[in-house]
This record gives sequence, C-alpha cells and structure tokens, in this order.
Amino acid sequence: MTEPSCCPTCSACAAPAEEAAAGRQRPELGQVNARHSGVLGLCSIVESAPYDVPAHLPPVLMQLCQHVNDPEPIKSSVRSTLASFKRTHQETWHADKDMFTEEQLLVLTDLLVSPNYYA
Repeated sequence: MTEPSCCPTCSACAAPAEEAAAGRQRPELGQVNARHSGVLGLCSIVESAPYDVPAHLPPVLMQLCQHVNDPEPIKSSVRSTLASFKRTHQETWHADKDMFTEEQLLVLTDLLVSPNYYA
C-alpha cells in the first residue's frame, strides 16, 4: 500500500489518494465521511486549547491545514476551526507564535490572512 502524501498516519486519506492515482477524481461518500471524521477529531484537538498553544498543537494544525482544499463538508470544518483558532489567539499571538517553526508560521499565515487584505 502506498503511503498518502498528505498525512502518513491517517488511514482515511490512503484510500482516496490511491483512487486519485488510479484515475478516479471524486471520492465516494463513505471515504469523504471517513476523512471528515478524522478531520473533526483534529478540529476537536485544536479547539480543546482555545487560549494557549500546547506543544502538541502545531503538528495537529499542520495536519488540519493539509485538508483545507478537501471537498465539502471537510473544507468548511477546517476553515471554521482555523477561523476560531485565529480569533481566540489573536490577542496573545506575539507569544503564541514562538511555539511554531518558520515553515509552520508561513503555512498558517497563508491560510489565516484574508486574500482581500492586499486587494
């Protein structure tokens, strides 16, 4: 079995990745539901620490960010959780950002800054 590129520990992502490689574009409903349940688990981990950033949170956020372009309802769950994270960490971000690596900060900044900000 080939390891999925998005998250090596997530078995729910393996089946859709293999099907995409085989030429199927749209994952089946059961596969979307399985992936969505995993994403909801990641969302609950992020939302369990609304005003601080424990050491386990940056890798969880990076896993979650890999699903931002997944089909609905996964996309809306990820975007909602990221918006909530931004809102609850906005006041203490100067201290919270020290928990992230440069690469992680770059990914978060790309996803959390509104594209209309520069327009």
